[in-house]
Amino acid sequence: MRFFKRRWHTLARIISQISRFMTGIEIHPGARIGQRLFIDHGMGVVIGETCEIGDDVVIYQGVTLGGTGKEKGKRHPTIGSNVVIGSGAKVLGSFTIGDNCNIGSNAVVLREVPSNSTVVGNPGKIVKQNGEKNPRPARPYEASGPDRRYAAQHAERNRRVAGGTGHTEKRTIGISGSRTGRALPA
Repeated sequence: MRFFKRRWHTLARIISQISRFMTGIEIHPGARIGQRLFIDHGMGVVIGETCEIGDDVVIYQGVTLGGTGKEKGKRHPTIGSNVVIGSGAKVLGSFTIGDNCNIGSNAVVLREVPSNSTVVGNPGKIVKQNGEKNPRPARPYEASGPDRRYAAQHAERNRRVAGGTGHTEKRTIGISGSRTGRALPA
């Protein structure tokens, strides 16, 4: 970072690339990193240029703190202090992850996260805030426009096939791809 601040960009990038080759951890020289950052099993960790990381942060393998490619200027997230980011998590965009947060493994976080929260899933949803379960549970997929009409037609067809019995008839698909109603030979 010192070389990058002094506008010795080429030397800073050379050091960064040698470090990436040796460790598997790619940290852009322009990233601002607080004290006591701990990267556990660091292979595949990527930290972008405008990323800011607070103190006492733990990052596990395969985490990306990156941009979406749509912003100009600050493109990467700001991570608060005492944050744990699980394996394979992707935090993408220019927003803030508050202090004392937990980001679950393989979560894809695309929006701001308030302090003292736990985020899981793809896309990331807050499941716990200030020690309590989130009062607004995650909603199931909600279609809109043409997809809503298709989803309604599909649901109606499933109700007709079930015939009011609560389950659908099981059919197998033959080699030709037509519905034959009989199983293929084993």
